[in-house]
Amino acid sequence: MLTASADTTARLWDLASGRELRAMRGHDDEVTVAQFSANGNTVLTASRDKTARLWDVASGKELRVLRGHEGTVTSAQFSHDGKMVLTASTNTVRLWDCPECRSIDEVAPEVARRVGRELTEDERRQFGLNPLQSTRK
Repeated sequence: MLTASADTTARLWDLASGRELRAMRGHDDEVTVAQFSANGNTVLTASRDKTARLWDVASGKELRVLRGHEGTVTSAQFSHDGKMVLTASTNTVRLWDCPECRSIDEVAPEVARRVGRELTEDERRQFGLNPLQSTRK
């Protein structure tokens, strides 16, 4: 079992014994969300410290810090295949490409550059980007 805590940690528990197996420490404020990836190898946490973080379940080590919110990250979710993460705060939603965990805002210009053209309005909507903003940098 995995819990999010006001003490700035996420904790992994053995349900049979009730013992704590691991505490994931790194957030600077209350952890609001903690969840496993579909394969169970990674934990995603979100916090009042305006970040989300990825953790290795086996070691408890922090893998990535996802920055880009202006307020408490109140929601965080893995995609079904575990390749993307969606995070949300009061005024911000971010979609992260998680092999490198870069914001889609960072990835979109690279995609446009690789395909040799601006992304279409439909493609921008699919990425969750402003359909009127340029993808060229």
